[in-house]
Amino acid sequence: MAAQIPESDQIKQQNEALAAKAGLLGQPR
Repeated sequence: MAAQIPESDQIKQQNEALAAKAGLLGQPR
């Protein structure tokens, strides 16, 4: 099913990128 929902992967990647940025900035949202 995951293959049928590529958007979920994109969102997860975006979330991870945001988390990494927040971690680097040290300012969790």
